[in-house]
Amino acid sequence: MPDLVGSFQTCAVRGHSIQTELVRRKVVYQVPRQGGLGLVHFPSKLRFLLTKCVFSAVESQMPFAYFVRYWGGLSFRWFFPTLFSNSVPHSWRPTKAYCQMRETLRIMSTVGDVLQSSAGDQYRAIFDDLVGQVQPNDYASGPEVWRVVHSRTLDHRRRDLLWRIAHDAIVTNLKRLRWRLGDGICPRTGCTGWESVPHVFWQCGFVALLWEWFQALADRLTFCNTWAVSQDYALYGLSPPPCNTSVRGILTFVSASIKLALWRDRCNIVFRGEGKPADVVLASVRTEIKLRVEADFVRLPRSTFGRCWGPLVSVRAGRVIVNL
Repeated sequence: MPDLVGSFQTCAVRGHSIQTELVRRKVVYQVPRQGGLGLVHFPSKLRFLLTKCVFSAVESQMPFAYFVRYWGGLSFRWFFPTLFSNSVPHSWRPTKAYCQMRETLRIMSTVGDVLQSSAGDQYRAIFDDLVGQVQPNDYASGPEVWRVVHSRTLDHRRRDLLWRIAHDAIVTNLKRLRWRLGDGICPRTGCTGWESVPHVFWQCGFVALLWEWFQALADRLTFCNTWAVSQDYALYGLSPPPCNTSVRGILTFVSASIKLALWRDRCNIVFRGEGKPADVVLASVRTEIKLRVEADFVRLPRSTFGRCWGPLVSVRAGRVIVNL
């Protein structure tokens, strides 16, 4: 499994080591078309196959059959909930966000009708801010999102990054703030916004130059001046421009390259203090795209190469020219 697809992150909080789950464990066991990784929990699978043999040997007419099925299947409800009577795991505990919200509501309810008083707006603003800090983020879902994530034009590194963006599994400063680490502010010089996933790849002023260049490239490839890149497309590839399959694959690869370069530069700022200007980051994106196209020109048959990169390249004297 790629390095970026770790399900857990170890963080030190007040001298203690805690395990923070970036992606729910049941998500990685789902099939790719549902946003998972298609992984199999082998110990549970083997125990389940052994228990299944016992289930088949116990007839339903036997008086103890119900107890055998219940106690035998109790430990497998988390991984195979649909095979038993319950549709959810047998053991369930409220999340930390739910407990904190419940405690906050209980405290606020003890002050009476304070939300209806003249100071209600102030308390409502504080309450809404608290909700924004502790509520779990909804990740993007749907067939279109996973179709973009598993696009054939993407390599494993870009595909893994898009998968983590869709699941909101990027360790940004805002996520670290929810773990009581850091201040949650964007690390780029001159930016004071909260560093969320949309901020890193779309809202920060640093990324404007890269997406403007992408917009010009999309206009030239699609011959459509009415489509504009949006946040949904920049993050998840939703609402693409009207174009054929080849152009759509090229735009998917270019947008994923932009996001990968932005995340690399952000990590260099945080861990090395070596941030680069936006034009240098854009130049690195163009270089990576050219290297990928030149490599495909050597390894792929001409017909396959033309279907993948035809709208973006021209071939002269046996050499490929990338028109960026």
